[in-house]
Amino acid sequence: MMLAAALWSVPTADSYIDGRATYMVPGLMEQVAENRGRSLAGYAGGVALNRAGDLGRLVWLEWADGTVNGPYLVVDCARREHFEERERQRFIVEVDAQTAWLREFYRVGPVPVRVWFIRPEHGRWQAN
Repeated sequence: MMLAAALWSVPTADSYIDGRATYMVPGLMEQVAENRGRSLAGYAGGVALNRAGDLGRLVWLEWADGTVNGPYLVVDCARREHFEERERQRFIVEVDAQTAWLREFYRVGPVPVRVWFIRPEHGRWQAN
């Protein structure tokens, strides 16, 4: 548990991570961004990652079909006590409800995703 706590507080060092995407209920991601004093204007949306160290970073999402979109602003993170379980289950990102709807997994469940911490130069780019 001590190692997990240490990892939770530092930024992800890898250029990307693979896992599964979940989503927040409608309006919650926007409310979280507002509560943190962040605007999502000019971004594909907001996301929550597992690590507090990643707050404020930009990420791009690559979906199983090769489509890439972003950038998304990291506006939230997992609670420290949920970090280890989310990592174990490979839940790596929560997106806003609109993104889940557009990617057709709203009310369906987690889907495979790659989270990029650098803008990927490949993939089928999708307009935000």
